[in-house]
Amino acid sequence: MKTYIEFTEFLSEQVQWQRSLFDHLFYDADLLMTSDMYGKESKSYDEDDEDDIRSEGFKKERNQYVFQKQTDRSFQLPLNSRFIERVSGEIQLLACHSTGSQGLKNLVKIQKKRTKQISAYTVDPYGDMTSGIWSDSNGGIIAVVKGQAVAGLQKDLWSKVDKQGKRLLDITTNGGLRPATVFRSGIRNWNKESNAKFMALIKNYENMTQELVDMKRDMIETLKKEYEDKRVAPKTKGEQRWETLRPYDIPGSVKQQYIRKYVIGAERIIASKPEWKKAFTEYILSWPKVQAKRMRTKTKQDTYDEIVVGNFEIVYAFIATSALNKGEDVDAYRKQFNFPTKVLRYATLDASKSVLKDYLKEIQKKEG
Repeated sequence: MKTYIEFTEFLSEQVQWQRSLFDHLFYDADLLMTSDMYGKESKSYDEDDEDDIRSEGFKKERNQYVFQKQTDRSFQLPLNSRFIERVSGEIQLLACHSTGSQGLKNLVKIQKKRTKQISAYTVDPYGDMTSGIWSDSNGGIIAVVKGQAVAGLQKDLWSKVDKQGKRLLDITTNGGLRPATVFRSGIRNWNKESNAKFMALIKNYENMTQELVDMKRDMIETLKKEYEDKRVAPKTKGEQRWETLRPYDIPGSVKQQYIRKYVIGAERIIASKPEWKKAFTEYILSWPKVQAKRMRTKTKQDTYDEIVVGNFEIVYAFIATSALNKGEDVDAYRKQFNFPTKVLRYATLDASKSVLKDYLKEIQKKEG
């Protein structure tokens, strides 16, 4: 998720994060996302100009394929709903997803699929989400979904999505919210016993993530030894001048082997010790558990939250008439959906306190 300012600055999440799972797991994210973040049409250096091509700036504003450094302490965890369920049990909740007229149609197509996940929210008192996060240019629609929470924090998760719709989350201290902040928010009364519990959670979580990072580093070192000097043939003068603009020449079957090894290894490490599993569950699911039980309208960490929801179904949709394409009939648009819809003025829809506090809680009571 991104706030309105971040949305206009970096285009949209759909463009920014559409990379393969292998790319997310093993490549330097900042270098790989450059072109996506700044837009293909905004390049200031010409592909056919010899002076431009020789410039460092030419390389820097294009996607570069470079393996993560050994100093990289991130660990992107693919959010596997079945694994989360095995480790922590299933958490069902209601959440909102902001979209547009075409986005709602697309959302219908991926309902009730475990492999498809969306970024949703349950708290937005200032309209950060409802006014600025859309899957298409029109916006103006809030879909209320019911599904399985696979991760969530009281602020932006900075989750990413691969080409297949699978969400990833950096679960280290480099991620959206420091584990210490999450663990601290779960303690109401501080005393000697609660402090000992807090310190144990921190220690166990750090030990777990360190083993995960070590596993990733070992895999990247093996990849480097085999493919560091093997890249696909250049297609342009720029790619000929700067080799990092060319992907490594890694067969698809090899990529699949590494992805599988990474995922299986991560799940094995997390579940290997009860205290690690407990710390992991506390970090990614303590907030969704709270919202599933008794929905709060504020967070302690930010003005909005983010919860990744999978295997979901749409139970309601709020539609602003301005969200529809020019000449599109609102009644005809509503009839194509088999879930209840309500038409609101955009100003009413944008007043997210009403939507989230009143409507969402009302639907929650009906859904039981």
